[in-house]
Amino acid sequence: MAEQEIHVEMVRLVGLMKAKGLTDVGAQFTVRLHDESQLFLHCGSRDRGDSQAKFFTGDTKFMDAHEWVADLKSGAELKMEIFMKSLGHLIDQGREAGVEITYINPLTEMMKSLSHNILENKHAAI
Repeated sequence: MAEQEIHVEMVRLVGLMKAKGLTDVGAQFTVRLHDESQLFLHCGSRDRGDSQAKFFTGDTKFMDAHEWVADLKSGAELKMEIFMKSLGHLIDQGREAGVEITYINPLTEMMKSLSHNILENKHAAI
């Protein structure tokens, strides 16, 4: 694959990640003297908890990268996942701190409802 073709594929992959609403996206292609070339894709931020990254090697690295990008969760799905984790931690902290059940129960019910809606939407998309 020529340098221009590699560049076009990398731009295409970054565009696909951005189209999913993902942030902080990037791609890197490395050529090593005595090793095979390597493609690296990343998106998200460790600080936000939505970081995703993967290295690709071999003859099918670009095809594998396209499959990986297609399987990535959207930015909205990642934000909901982060919110759900935060809500779960908040509920646990409230229980550990002895917060009255009248405050914890509505949060628990909200989490159950959100989880149920997420599962229904996933099944409807399949």
